[in-house]
Parts: sequence; C-alpha cells; structure tokens
Amino acid sequence: MTSGEASIDVWDLCGSLTELILTAGIRPPHGERALARTVVSLALHAAIRDRAAIQPSREASDAAEDLAIRQLADELQSRPRHELFAALPLSQLGEQDRARVDALRLMAYRATGPAGITLERLVQEARTALLRAADALPSGEPTLGMLRNRLP
Repeated sequence: MTSGEASIDVWDLCGSLTELILTAGIRPPHGERALARTVVSLALHAAIRDRAAIQPSREASDAAEDLAIRQLADELQSRPRHELFAALPLSQLGEQDRARVDALRLMAYRATGPAGITLERLVQEARTALLRAADALPSGEPTLGMLRNRLP
C-alpha cells in the first residue's frame, strides 16, 4: 500500500469514527454539522498520524481503537489549529471533503471576524461531542474502540 493509499484509508476511518462520535455526542445545527464532522475527522486524522510516527509498524485502525476519547478532546483543544491540516491527503479527498477542509483552513488563518461560524466555535462543539461520547460509555477512560463496539 502506498503512502497516499494509507492516508486516504486513515481519512475514511476517521469519517466513520466521527459519525459514531457525533451520534453519541451532540448534534450541531444542521448547517454546521458537516463542518463539525470535518473538525472531528481532522482531529482524529492528526492524532492517528502522530501515533503512526511514533510506532510506524502499527496499523491506523489499531491506533484509533486504543485512542482515549477524552485524550483526543484535550489534544483537539490544545493543538495549534494549523496542525489539524498536516499530512492530510488533499489531492485524494472527495470534492465535498476538500471544500470543507478548505473552508476550515481559511477559518484557521482568520483570527477574528463577524459573528458567523468560527473555527474556534466548531472546535468547541467538536470537543463537546467527544466529551459527551466519552460520558456515554461506562468505562472511566473510554476509547474509540469501546465506542465502536457499543454503538450500532
């Protein structure tokens, strides 16, 4: 498998895990759901890629299964916003995903603006969804694997 194929597989994995997180967490307003979903996917992608750099022989799906949901929420909160876009296979994303990522990238470099949707607000909504998903599980330190096994 090429590096590009591995990246797109990780992005697809992030998308499916994100749907589980948003199902267990909150439901952002309809117009913002796609952007909030993309923020969670970007956070997952960055976290999985960070772990792959530390343990290159480990499969992305294994790294994702063991990722603690609250830890991911904390990483999302503290990670510099531009790092969410690192190692993202832009050329391999679908048209809609690429448009959302581009919109979020523009928000990342725009510090303040009118009262509309901001990246910081979307990050807070994504973080809240992660924490609520973690709270929905019985374990003290739930992982994405536990979430995947619990929800349909």
